[in-house]
Amino acid sequence: CCTMRRPRPDNLAFLTTLALTTLAAAQHTLRLDPARVRVATTPLTAELGAEPRDYGPRCHDEPKRRLRALRYCAPSFLIIGFGRCGTTSLARYLRSHPRLTFGTRKEHHYFTRPEHCDLQHGPNTSPKCHVKAYAKRFPIYKDQPEQVTFDAMPLLGGDMGVPASDRTIAWLRSRLPELKLVVLVKSPADRFMSNPNSAAKLARFQASLRRGDNTMPTKLQELLQENCYVDKIEKWLAFFPADRFLLIKSEDLRDEGKRPHILDEVTEFLGAGPHAYAPEALNFLGNYRRASNTTVSPRVRTTLNCLPRLRTCEARLNALIQGGTRLRWCDEARRVAHGMRETQLRRSRVPRMMPTLPPDLTSFKRYRLAKRLVGKVDDGPTTAVVVVGEKRDAAYVAQVLARS
Repeated sequence: CCTMRRPRPDNLAFLTTLALTTLAAAQHTLRLDPARVRVATTPLTAELGAEPRDYGPRCHDEPKRRLRALRYCAPSFLIIGFGRCGTTSLARYLRSHPRLTFGTRKEHHYFTRPEHCDLQHGPNTSPKCHVKAYAKRFPIYKDQPEQVTFDAMPLLGGDMGVPASDRTIAWLRSRLPELKLVVLVKSPADRFMSNPNSAAKLARFQASLRRGDNTMPTKLQELLQENCYVDKIEKWLAFFPADRFLLIKSEDLRDEGKRPHILDEVTEFLGAGPHAYAPEALNFLGNYRRASNTTVSPRVRTTLNCLPRLRTCEARLNALIQGGTRLRWCDEARRVAHGMRETQLRRSRVPRMMPTLPPDLTSFKRYRLAKRLVGKVDDGPTTAVVVVGEKRDAAYVAQVLARS
């Protein structure tokens, strides 16, 4: 009878690599390879306010049993970035899971505002920096005692020109050592265009391209450097191991066919278990409709995504991801731009809120506001405000308070 041959070592390595590549291709989320990370670990020291000691448990019970809250638990994971990549949408999707909650609000801004535990501007020994005070923002109620809490704050990852704070990361590492991190990334051109304030800069750049001037303004180049995601992730890798990170491409999250699979992989990574999401729970698109980037010229998108420094950042991030190259923003932009005609860039307008009901002039606060701005209130049948003086806001107040 024939005996089975044992695979040769070189064949075994090839089959292992093939299996890992196939598994990575089937996944919609991205994981970092610990063997590829070459970031030096930053020790936790007293200078960072994170000397090694016991800081207390992550959860504590509510002493008043008459309240709905059963206990309070600091987050088990954070969504640390990046802005305009779908963090609001992802937080809404995960909140519809019966075992996940982001507490009292999506972004708590706990480590960036002075009324809380501000670690962005130096050391802070306030009692508000205790892990128990942070956990107070994440109540777990009696009817859902098995919930897992999370915080979704892109500023923690280093965004909007605010770099990630070593003190904040060290605080999280020392107080919440089992913390997991979810990161959303997006094509640099599309992320930049998702901000309505950048549309005018891109419009001027597109007009210069049509005139034959390929010089990119210095300010635009500086703003685009904010899309070097690997620099920001490596700052967190100095404190947290690579297996704590889960990356999601914003382009995949927008795909309705991939969205449920992405959420299942996220909940599996968090240990929350699968969930059958209702269709209406996955229809929320955050700020996508508010600032569309579909009017970006293909030539502009290619130019932005293929900037030498951003291509280097993309290659560095690909080198850390399991399963080989998974980010191809420059190549995809070139493929889409081939054979497409130039489109006119239009600035997206944020919808303006208009009053839908006649104002109530009997309100004392409204009366005092109008009197302070315009000087006099006329409660006649035709007008609500008589403009007196040279107040800049008088005309606007008169329009808002006018009877319909």
